[in-house]
Amino acid sequence: MSGDDQQSWGIVMPFWIDTEAYTDRDREMFACGVEFQMVYDAAKNGLGWHQCIHKENESRIRMMLGKLGVKHTMVSQCNEWTDLSFPEVRA
Repeated sequence: MSGDDQQSWGIVMPFWIDTEAYTDRDREMFACGVEFQMVYDAAKNGLGWHQCIHKENESRIRMMLGKLGVKHTMVSQCNEWTDLSFPEVRA
């Protein structure tokens, strides 16, 4: 993202995934799905990306970006996170 862009993060609305009926794994997979969609939207819209993604999503996102032809870098940060970056593409 360029320096002029502003991002804000927060819960839009509570999800049932936050109740006791779901496991931590269920919650992690929900978060990975949201993360995947965010990366996909950024890549499809030519927006840059530079932030960590869940290690669990690394191969899924790598394959998706490959299919979209988006050159990117991934650097493992720890057992849970991988730093993902790709440049903004101006049309």
